Amino acid sequence: MKNNWRDGTLKYRTLFVLFISWGTMTISCSGKQNKPSLHLTNTIKTVQVTRKDFVRKVTGYGYVKAAQRRDIIAHTKGIVKQVWVKDGDRVTKGESLFIIRGTCSSPDMARIKREMEIADAELNFQQKEYQRIKAIKKAGGSSQKEVDKNYAKYKKALSAFNAAKGQYDYYTEGRIITAPINGYVTSLIKFPGNAVKPGELLVSIVDLKNLLVEVEVYGALADSIKPGQSAIIMVNNKLFSGRVSFISPEIERNTGSRRIGIDILQKNSAKLLPGDFVKADIIVEKHLSSLAIPEEALLNDGTQNVVMVKKGQSYKKCPVVVGLFNQGYVEVLKGLSEGEEVVTVGAYELLNRGIVKKMKVGD
Repeated sequence: MKNNWRDGTLKYRTLFVLFISWGTMTISCSGKQNKPSLHLTNTIKTVQVTRKDFVRKVTGYGYVKAAQRRDIIAHTKGIVKQVWVKDGDRVTKGESLFIIRGTCSSPDMARIKREMEIADAELNFQQKEYQRIKAIKKAGGSSQKEVDKNYAKYKKALSAFNAAKGQYDYYTEGRIITAPINGYVTSLIKFPGNAVKPGELLVSIVDLKNLLVEVEVYGALADSIKPGQSAIIMVNNKLFSGRVSFISPEIERNTGSRRIGIDILQKNSAKLLPGDFVKADIIVEKHLSSLAIPEEALLNDGTQNVVMVKKGQSYKKCPVVVGLFNQGYVEVLKGLSEGEEVVTVGAYELLNRGIVKKMKVGD
């Protein structure tokens, strides 16, 4: 009788344990049951799957450059006689910038003067010959072909004289240097009395209406950049929009980087100038209104990415395929629907230790 009572008690205890165990099990998306675990002390929090825009950016660093720049280089030795502009001045095409007078030895100066005198004499001769042939033709004693032949000789002599006189004037009076394009004066370091030498930069004129940013992008990141892609450029904490115009095919040997050119439509020259250091974020991929979850909701069970989804009063493990990451959110390509609730706080414990039926659920 005593043994029967013990057997009955043991039987009821076993049934009670089985009942409690059954009540605490949860079901995953695959239908498998999670093993019961210890009570969790933190509150479970969930958020709804929403939609957000995602972009992938490639960042490069570089400098602002003028898309159009014209350098004026000295071709001979000379002296700066007069300067009418200074760095930063806005000039128009053809505007006078400064005067430079050439310098040479006395024998060279005598030769230059003699060459001008010879060219002048030749011009006078060819001009008279041309007038003479025209008069003969008018009287009927010459052809138009002969007139054209003498006119060509006259034009050649005139060109030679102008060149010789221009050279002579350069060494006596000086030559006025004018602006080749509309723009702003830069790199002007010469003043009256300064000497110049052949090949020396005299001044640069840059057009600030169209600016170019050149940045360096390292490694394989440059392979995803294509002409026409948008870019956000930061200069002195100010943002400018741009568009990729070229990708250098050459890889820098020392750095392994490639040069990327970005066009900028300059609207305010006071905000952006050549030489400014820039950071450029090039948008290489953009997905609009994609499903999104907070990064803390994304887990990995050792084989795949998963999230814990709230289903009534239980939670299910669901595998997901993710895309881009952006500002604390993850793009979900497959596995969830808009409006579903995913666990953020407590997701790790749910995945790794299971959950008891009466765990507190946060609002």
